[in-house]
Amino acid sequence: MTFAVRMRIPTGQGGNAGQVSIDIDYNSIISRPCADARDGFFWTAVTTRVPKNVSNLNVTIWGNTDAVASDITIDRAVLVTGQIPRDLNTLLV
Repeated sequence: MTFAVRMRIPTGQGGNAGQVSIDIDYNSIISRPCADARDGFFWTAVTTRVPKNVSNLNVTIWGNTDAVASDITIDRAVLVTGQIPRDLNTLLV
């Protein structure tokens, strides 16, 4: 399963702003911080295998994992099976 998010983080935000995660039965797989991606839209994603017997699955977009206020803009988020996220917007054209 892959969770991908297109976002913008303004200059001046913390180094851990804009991470995403897939939470499976309360175990989190969190994306790496994108500290160099500022003032433009970019994609960040996280991928993991989901067991057949999973009882709980959540996805999270973190404003900042440092527990401080952050300013991020989300353009789109997609959750897909497999490792290659597909942007639904381009499929509808």
